[in-house]
Amino acid sequence: MNLNVNAVYVMHYKPLAERLVHMNNMLTNQGIDFSVFDSEPENNLHEYFIDDFEIRKQKLSLFPGNQPSKNVKASEISLAYKHVLALEKMVNDNVDVALFLEDDAILCDNFSSVANEYLKNTPDDWDMIFPGNGCNLRIHQSRIRQGQVAYKKDHPSTKCTDSYFIKLDAAKKLLTTIKPFHIAIDWELNFQLKHHNFNVYWYEPYIVQQGSTGAGTGIWRSAIQ
Repeated sequence: MNLNVNAVYVMHYKPLAERLVHMNNMLTNQGIDFSVFDSEPENNLHEYFIDDFEIRKQKLSLFPGNQPSKNVKASEISLAYKHVLALEKMVNDNVDVALFLEDDAILCDNFSSVANEYLKNTPDDWDMIFPGNGCNLRIHQSRIRQGQVAYKKDHPSTKCTDSYFIKLDAAKKLLTTIKPFHIAIDWELNFQLKHHNFNVYWYEPYIVQQGSTGAGTGIWRSAIQ
């Protein structure tokens, strides 16, 4: 069964080659075509990232209890850069709906069939959907309803960035404000999604697992710890 999206983008860090082998095998076995983003920022970094502690502090002030770091790690810059490149590709190619995956994502069995059913049962007003279990963030049990899979999430509304669906209009809006980014991609998206007042949904039960230590199944050590 074909996955009902127009593109799948995989963010990959080249030194962790075993992750791309896993991703290629998993997606190929499920009949899912995908594009890999593995470029590292070079001379054009200033267009994409500015190291400004005061702006980081302003952005994170919207989410009490989260303090900005003095420095953004090179691995965090690299990952955010790849997400933005994929957003640019999506907009340039006029892709209506895309699935973004990081290279440690683990899809459920029969993912296309399950995801298609979930998408069919998601309200049409969605801008982004987080289908995974990043950092073991879940919809509170009190909200769970039999037969419901999509739950609208108040901001902050990301649950890591191992996996998310996004519509073209949302990608276009993000690109008007996300460059240059100032913090790691999960918190940058938290700021951007709130800024644009996106309708964000989480799936429960989740259909993607995050494979990095401390955030999911622990198959791999996190590349940004």
